[in-house]
Amino acid sequence: EFYVGVMLPCCAGLVVANILTSFLSLKKPERVTLSVECCYQNVGIATSVALTMFQGDELAQAMAVPLYYGLVEAIILGLYCIVAWKAGWTKAPKNVSFYTMITT
Repeated sequence: EFYVGVMLPCCAGLVVANILTSFLSLKKPERVTLSVECCYQNVGIATSVALTMFQGDELAQAMAVPLYYGLVEAIILGLYCIVAWKAGWTKAPKNVSFYTMITT
């Protein structure tokens, strides 16, 4: 339950943002940008709040939420961006190498 509950906002945000931006007929690079912005959350703020609000065992449980969400967020957004790039949804040419795309 914990893992699904923490992961759900990230996944749902990405899916809903893609659907809404498609209905608004935005260009594909704009869809990717808005989808990433909707999904990406500042884990540092959540960590700071958890550190100030909880103590002891509750602190350990509270710290698990931003830690796990940050991991899920990094993996899902990383994969989403690579898929979007290779699908031609970004401004980066899809036929260049990953290294070239990242460094230029």
